[in-house]
Amino acid sequence: MKDYINKIHYNEADLTWGGKFLFVIFSKFYALVIIIRNFLYKLNIIKKHKLPAFVISVGNLTTGGTGKTPVTISLANYISETYGKKVAVVSRGYGGKLSNDNINLISNGEQILSTADQAGDEPYLIAHKTKNVIVLTGKNRVKNAQFAINEYNVDVILLDDGFQHLKIERDLDLLLIDLKKKFGNNKLLPMGPLREPVQSIRRADKVILVNKDDQDFSKDDYKYSSYINKTFDKKVYLCSFKYADIYNIQTKEPINSSIENLYAFSGIAQPEYFFDYLKARGFNLLKELVFTDHYNYKKDEVRIMLEDASELGAGAIITTEKDMVKILPHIKRMSTEVSIYALKLDLDLDMDSLLDGFVAK
Repeated sequence: MKDYINKIHYNEADLTWGGKFLFVIFSKFYALVIIIRNFLYKLNIIKKHKLPAFVISVGNLTTGGTGKTPVTISLANYISETYGKKVAVVSRGYGGKLSNDNINLISNGEQILSTADQAGDEPYLIAHKTKNVIVLTGKNRVKNAQFAINEYNVDVILLDDGFQHLKIERDLDLLLIDLKKKFGNNKLLPMGPLREPVQSIRRADKVILVNKDDQDFSKDDYKYSSYINKTFDKKVYLCSFKYADIYNIQTKEPINSSIENLYAFSGIAQPEYFFDYLKARGFNLLKELVFTDHYNYKKDEVRIMLEDASELGAGAIITTEKDMVKILPHIKRMSTEVSIYALKLDLDLDMDSLLDGFVAK
């Protein structure tokens, strides 16, 4: 069902007349709620909280992945390492089993205190790939951010997926747009993928256009960058996903160049980027398994994949780093002859320019 709705959002499937009527009605109601909410914040009828730290929000306008988590990880590490600032990432913790009513300390900057299953895949991945960075989850982000400031003397708060979270004032509001998918059919939920109208781009301080297919930017990409800049009067930054090493999730060793046949699986918002990259790199994918975004793998499911890959004669199993953190606890308790690898993701983004003026705060 989720996959079908996603296809509707991106003009790859059609609704029945009755379904279209219902979706339009719900979209109109959703639009009214969003407009009223934003208007109340703008008039300061609903109060915003000003925190004693530099607040950076990383968010988008659509459902699904636009690269928020990789950008958040890169920002956290860059600010911590380059400027020597104490950083905390505050996330909603979607998909985690910990109660969102609590302040959940996922990482204290030195060690990870929860499992991926408890924390949610994205907060756990942030904790796994950052150093000296506090990571917290919970629905009350004001309380979580204040906790990080009080208990860990945090200088910088990163709001992961924070564009729609207007309760906290931010010093830098970063809005990500997928260069390939953009805004789909340009309609609001549930008729389309938009969480709020495209005009909300005006609320952002800077816009990051994300190229997720590991290809050079095209002329159309540069034209779209110019369009966003001129239409919304925003500084626009181009960001490329650079797929780097493929490494063994247990030994960390790189994949053997003799391996050609792979058994691939993924539970991310846009798995086609992952599979397409592997094929472009020359790998033969014996199987492409797609799970829902934020999928929590059970031990038996991992065991079945291992057996299936072995029967198909796969040289290795490969997945994303986001999925890797969730299957690793199961793998450690199993014996298998099939090695499992993860595809490392890096970013090419001008951090110095993006963070211009941040130190002055």
